[in-house]
Amino acid sequence: MKRGSALVAAALALTACGGSSRPAVAAHPLTYRVLVDGHTAANAAALSAFFPRVVRVHAGDTVVFHPMPSGLPHTVAFGTAVDKALGKIETLTQTDPQALDAGPPKEYLAIPQLLPQDSTDADQAAAQPCVVAAGAALPTDKACKNQSLDAYDGRQQLATSGWLAPTQDWSLRFATSTKPGTYRFVCQVHGPDMAGAVQVEPTATAVKDPAAVEAEGLAARDALLQGVQPGFELLKAATADHALAGSGDPGAPSALITAFAPRDVTVVVGHPIAWTVIGTHSLAFNAPQDARGLRQEGQGGAVHISAKASLPAGGNGAGPAVPEPPSVIDGGRWSGSGFRSSGLIFGPPPPHTTSFRLTFTKPGRYTLVCLVHPDMTGSVTVKAR
Repeated sequence: MKRGSALVAAALALTACGGSSRPAVAAHPLTYRVLVDGHTAANAAALSAFFPRVVRVHAGDTVVFHPMPSGLPHTVAFGTAVDKALGKIETLTQTDPQALDAGPPKEYLAIPQLLPQDSTDADQAAAQPCVVAAGAALPTDKACKNQSLDAYDGRQQLATSGWLAPTQDWSLRFATSTKPGTYRFVCQVHGPDMAGAVQVEPTATAVKDPAAVEAEGLAARDALLQGVQPGFELLKAATADHALAGSGDPGAPSALITAFAPRDVTVVVGHPIAWTVIGTHSLAFNAPQDARGLRQEGQGGAVHISAKASLPAGGNGAGPAVPEPPSVIDGGRWSGSGFRSSGLIFGPPPPHTTSFRLTFTKPGRYTLVCLVHPDMTGSVTVKAR
């Protein structure tokens, strides 16, 4: 799997959050919640963002990162290594943006990536939680020996959540000794485009209360969804002859629509269907339950990429031999028997598109699902001639 150009896109721009209903000196530490992804069954979108991106707290407070998962993999990574890497990218973006065309700077590459380039599995240094003390060496491909952290004081080189499970909150308590300042965080999959910051304020500085911060995050999520509305309009124009697997809009690159269109397709036997893939999706029929979802837990705390979810099954599909877009992956003919999957397809937006084509040879109704986004479902009804 490749990081793609999004990994080195615009750097994180920190914006101060104003207002407060919290007294300058709280009676006890408070807990704030940041949404990761922000997907719901109602919004049919995968959002590579944190909501809100910037949170202002006091030392002693806790920030809880709460997944609202679409199926895309996410992590949360803090540490001086993250501060340094994002700062470097921000500087290059402002002073020499062409330098990023060759790839991320060495400061960013030093941070373990969940899905390393040219690897078929997750890097355990990123897939499992990791805590690296100040001055210690950063991990490369092995799981960290230290995976727990009582409190974060901003001096650790790295403090990460690992690959977040769908129901797994990750909490980071800021030590009472934490100095006022900006502490950045990033997803080790989506890079600087999915990043944010916790701003630790002096005790005498008032900040928003947790309810106001959560409301701010929900408003930011809704604004991003509004930005991708043209992608939803694109779905409405889809037909059986021009079907879509996913959608989106260049104006909202952090939002990926997770829907098939038309959701229910009817064709006759022998008539191929070609789905144009926009985003990261798979097309699977007769999918067993253990093939749904990329995240697979292994022994000893290991977390892997599910081969059943990512690789083709039952016939031709995605793989290294697929030509660069625009291209068509010909899945051939299928009788409707057994597990059939295209494998994981990385589909760029039009006009450089990738399609998956399949010809059905037996009448019936077949349930369709994306194994990356298990809420993304549809059906194909095949009629006799």
